[in-house]
Amino acid sequence: MENTVYTYGAGELLAQVFNGIAALINSENGVLFNPLVSFAAAVGLVWSIANMVYGDQVTGFIKNWVVPFYLSLALFFIPSTRVHIHDQVTGFRYTVDNVPWGLGASAGLLSGIGHKVTKGVEMVFSLPDDLKYHQSGSMMASNLIANSKKFQIT
Repeated sequence: MENTVYTYGAGELLAQVFNGIAALINSENGVLFNPLVSFAAAVGLVWSIANMVYGDQVTGFIKNWVVPFYLSLALFFIPSTRVHIHDQVTGFRYTVDNVPWGLGASAGLLSGIGHKVTKGVEMVFSLPDDLKYHQSGSMMASNLIANSKKFQIT
């Protein structure tokens, strides 16, 4: 599975962040994967035991802990995906492998929605010769806003 993440500037930084996450939480050889799974299992077990003792629920062990834990682990962390990073301002393109599927899919979905909204707004609300936001990025917009305080009307 592959996902595309669109960014407007700082694509190199985003690529390094995804590389770091892929190295730490990769289910095959990630440094933090096994400790995080063990910690989450211990917290879930303690929570379920406390819930059974104080809540008088015998089915709480299966219903409240085991099934959601293994489903979330199997759906979001164990499968990995390939993430393509596209920086619209600088033209930077990079591919990161072994990103956890939950992170890659949510980042791709959210940035894809933002990218389509940006394109649609620019198509409707800009003139043909205007500077497009997807070409200049948020840094250009923030520079214009910061410099607008210095304008002097003559």
